[in-house]
Amino acid sequence: MGENWITYAIVLVFIILFDAMIRMNRRIRRSESKLEWLKDHSQVPEYPLDEELRQLIRDKEKIQAIKKAKQQLGLSLKEAKDYVDAL
Repeated sequence: MGENWITYAIVLVFIILFDAMIRMNRRIRRSESKLEWLKDHSQVPEYPLDEELRQLIRDKEKIQAIKKAKQQLGLSLKEAKDYVDAL
């Protein structure tokens, strides 16, 4: 009898955790959707540095572009690489 109670409790905990995970996933998707809408409808100008970084990329100087983004924007190396890759 004691083992059945423990089994039911464990199943109940998993159900509660699964439900919380589903609700959190929905919230994340809604937030991402709102951020995407804001990005598409905002009139925020680009960093003036972006065109300079694009020129370095066109000149086959991607490493220099990453270094410049890291230095000028205060990013980590990975963040700077991701930023340059997104241009």
